[in-house]
Amino acid sequence: MSKAQLDKIHAFHLLIANAKDTAKLAFPGQIVKLRQAFQVGVHKPHDLQSQLQRGRTVLASMQAVENVAALTTKGWTADETTALNTAITALENDKTLLEAAKDAGIGSTGQKNVLADDLYDRLLTVQNAANLQWPESDPANAQTRADFRLGKFPPKDHGGHHVEPTPPTPPAPTPTAK
Repeated sequence: MSKAQLDKIHAFHLLIANAKDTAKLAFPGQIVKLRQAFQVGVHKPHDLQSQLQRGRTVLASMQAVENVAALTTKGWTADETTALNTAITALENDKTLLEAAKDAGIGSTGQKNVLADDLYDRLLTVQNAANLQWPESDPANAQTRADFRLGKFPPKDHGGHHVEPTPPTPPAPTPTAK
């Protein structure tokens, strides 16, 4: 997927989130309407086609005559409706994106693991560069290291087990005077 395609998806997600937030303000307590018409709380399935289908449902609800007045009083405008329609249409018309999104589900865990390993390697590289530039052994670097939180990475995790800090010992009760 290209950066431009990812930008389209992010713009779509932002518009949908804004639409749902506006609907929650416009129709407080109307749980059934929010869920069915505005897809509030509906997040699965995650594939792009399903997201676009939910987007069309939200768009139709934003355009519904009976909803427009309430949505407008909460800040939603015709421009947002147009932008949402444009975003959905752009995604639906991007056939290479839709094909790539279909294939993303197959083996996506392996892809994510490769990307996570790459991120981890890059973090280690940045940490190493910071350690070379501002070594911990030089006291003059203490403030810079603190400002940028340059500690040991990855932090020691005691053999993979989370260790809770020992709670402080409460002070002994002071005797009360009689």
